[in-house]
Amino acid sequence: MAAALGRLWERAARGSPVPSWSHQQIRTKARGNEYQPNNRKRKRTHGWIKRISTPAGIEVILRRMLKGRKSLTH
Repeated sequence: MAAALGRLWERAARGSPVPSWSHQQIRTKARGNEYQPNNRKRKRTHGWIKRISTPAGIEVILRRMLKGRKSLTH
């Protein structure tokens, strides 16, 4: 595998018809649909009961209190 990559780099350096890695098209999954609303999951993950049940969650609530947030949790 490393040898094959080395040969590709050599070809790219000589001006080969194979484009360099930075100019090749990279196809990835379309982004933008990550948030699928689910109230039960939201409350269980970010709700008061979940926050107050862990030391880190209590710190989150206290930070939000100190900052003056109207809503401390979901």
